[in-house]
Amino acid sequence: MNRYKGAKRDNDSVYFEKVPTLSSLPAIQGAILAKPQPFDCHDPEVCGADIFQKLVPLVMMKLNEFSKMKFHFLGCTFSSIGI
Repeated sequence: MNRYKGAKRDNDSVYFEKVPTLSSLPAIQGAILAKPQPFDCHDPEVCGADIFQKLVPLVMMKLNEFSKMKFHFLGCTFSSIGI
């Protein structure tokens, strides 16, 4: 209510316009400002290329790392025994 009193005081001393009471103001009606447009979010024409297609899950990265370590270990072992 203090903001209302401050705004009314400013209006009375600067703008000199009548401030309507809240009950005299009409209710604000909603309005549709945009019409919905149906689209398929999986359509490449709409969303472009999949930005995550090259992203590899962490489990697969660890598995790949483990495979590299395994092949390195086996290579070292086989070379040390002469195979």
